[in-house]
Amino acid sequence: MNLFIEIDSSSNLPLYKQVANAIKDSIDSGRLQEGKAVPSTRQLSEHLGLSRITVVQSYEQLISQGYLKVITGTGTFVSRSQTTPLPNCPAQANTSHFSKRPLSQYGTRLMAGGNQPNQAETIFGLPPAQLLPIRQWQKLLAKYCSTTETLPLVAHEPLGCRPLREALAQYLRRSRNLNCSAETIAVFANSQQAVSLITRLLIDSGDTVAVENPGFIGAHKAIRSIGAEALAVNVDENGLIVSELRANPTACRAVYVTPTHQDPLGATMSRQRRQELLSWAAEHNSYIIEDDYDCEYRYGQPNLQAIQSLDQHQSVVYISSFWKLLYPIMPIGFIAAPPHLIPAISQAKQLAELSFSLPEQLALAELINEGHLEKHINKTQKQLAKWRQELIMALTLAFGNDVAIARYSAGMHIAAQFRLALSDDIIRSAADEAGLSVISTKSYYLAESKRGEFLISFACQKNQNLTELVRQFASRIKAQ
Repeated sequence: MNLFIEIDSSSNLPLYKQVANAIKDSIDSGRLQEGKAVPSTRQLSEHLGLSRITVVQSYEQLISQGYLKVITGTGTFVSRSQTTPLPNCPAQANTSHFSKRPLSQYGTRLMAGGNQPNQAETIFGLPPAQLLPIRQWQKLLAKYCSTTETLPLVAHEPLGCRPLREALAQYLRRSRNLNCSAETIAVFANSQQAVSLITRLLIDSGDTVAVENPGFIGAHKAIRSIGAEALAVNVDENGLIVSELRANPTACRAVYVTPTHQDPLGATMSRQRRQELLSWAAEHNSYIIEDDYDCEYRYGQPNLQAIQSLDQHQSVVYISSFWKLLYPIMPIGFIAAPPHLIPAISQAKQLAELSFSLPEQLALAELINEGHLEKHINKTQKQLAKWRQELIMALTLAFGNDVAIARYSAGMHIAAQFRLALSDDIIRSAADEAGLSVISTKSYYLAESKRGEFLISFACQKNQNLTELVRQFASRIKAQ
């Protein structure tokens, strides 16, 4: 441990007292807490460039005053908890004057933005940890952490290291039929950074962006933070209702959609709607930001090709991530963009995120190239399908006609609307007490939300016996 101790050579105070007073100040202010070890006298004397006898005198004074204690064979420790805060301690200072310093317009909009996700929402729907490909990941990461020979790969590659971009391009062409190459892909540490960057590049303050209602909270916040307006367009069983978008007189710079697995309700945008949306974008010279959220897991129905693969006018920016597949070991995000946008994306990314861990990028590239990623998807999908069916059956048996379950067969959660004479808060509390992972959809709506509508995860419950969790949930509901 290193301690910050400032020695004033011009002071008349002896050096050992200066050291002792500095340590006392650290203890009194809480910077050094009770039970924490302090450096040995040898370590501290070397660190400060003082004689060891000076530090020994300091410690002896602090021990006699009860600030430090020696445990034989272990070391020297703080023996007094925080007492009196230092004068002018920042935590105690009057901040009324400082709070008058204004944020930028961006910062102000960011803090004033609605639809703030709470802690439960930010961790909802995590992938099942017990199914993660930990062994393969550890092996690959260890391989690339054991050498520095690959480090030059990061030079002049703000879009991400080329081996990973090539692996992603092959994977996306194969699995999503995308029109892309390594040159048109940009890699980010997570998908939200990709969303933030592309919205800043395509949208100006005062512009209007059409979004799904309900829709992805992170997109709503990113759009509003740059001073743009979010135009709520309703969704149905076929995804965003393009006829509503056409009927609205507002000129939209872009539309943000989650067509494969609508966030949060789970609908898949039909092929006809995809073509309608592409026609709208071409007619209005607008961009489509296609967030291919949670596209990997589908149960009993074929996957439609991405909107980007149907695009003939280079109007679609494709965003996706491996968050739902590999979090927390690798929540990488990526963009497949029209070629004309790549220079701007490259420039912006050099400012926002020049690069991130190279060993992780190379390990992920090999995880994809060797087929481990798709093996993981196939294995996990089989288990998720069982859990999904178990959850639906348990809810149906427990609530009957008092619950309507969305029929969409994708993702790692279901949308359910409870027809109960109870408030959403009571329903949520009953689920929490039972250990059932649920969140309300209220914060996903820009327009009026639906009462009793919840998302229920079947992928990551504390207790994976979903039938028992639902039974306990229903029991608490009936006791209300």
